[in-house]
Amino acid sequence: MTIQKEDDAPVYSGAEPLSGGFKVEIPESGSYQITVTGEHAKGSAAFRVITNQ
Repeated sequence: MTIQKEDDAPVYSGAEPLSGGFKVEIPESGSYQITVTGEHAKGSAAFRVITNQ
């Protein structure tokens, strides 16, 4: 999985465990692309935005 803002360096790139959750802190506002790749994969992925209000 990769999380990246336009042409900037990724803020996250790696593989996490098959189940469970983790957090990624995004350093600045903007539009980010989340890319998930898998081979012979099944299941689901979910993403949630948590804001500091």
